[in-house]
Amino acid sequence: MHSFWSMRPARSPAELGLTAYDRRKLERALRQARDARYFRRLLAIKLIAEGKGPGEVAHLAALSRPAVYFWLERYLAARTPSALLDAPRSGRPRKAPRLTSRRLRRVVRSSPERAGWASHGWTVPLLRSHLQRQGFEVSPARCVADCTRRGWRGSDPGMCT
Repeated sequence: MHSFWSMRPARSPAELGLTAYDRRKLERALRQARDARYFRRLLAIKLIAEGKGPGEVAHLAALSRPAVYFWLERYLAARTPSALLDAPRSGRPRKAPRLTSRRLRRVVRSSPERAGWASHGWTVPLLRSHLQRQGFEVSPARCVADCTRRGWRGSDPGMCT
């Protein structure tokens, strides 16, 4: 990788190896970008390719100067706008087991009475309580969305409302 930390004064786009083709690729990617962080990174590299200095680019793209250098190095190593995308992250681990469609269908098709509830049919709050007792964390919105997606209505016997 290149080392840009000693850039004084700012190098021209040609000295950095940025071409008109790079600018066109970056412009195309900018028009299609939907993520704000990705957009700012694309904008920063495009501005560098147009000859702006790293300090000015950092200000215009709302990035730190070190971030501009980092993303410039990343772009030059790969020569593709996709190098500026966030890497996939695992995110926060699940607290509860995954509620599958099959498992939900099995619960909803069974009788709440057989599960120990004093009810003839499932309601969203009852279904949620039952699932929570089994170790699943389900929001009311998720419960309603799952039932609606499957076409279950309150008038259907044994289906959630």
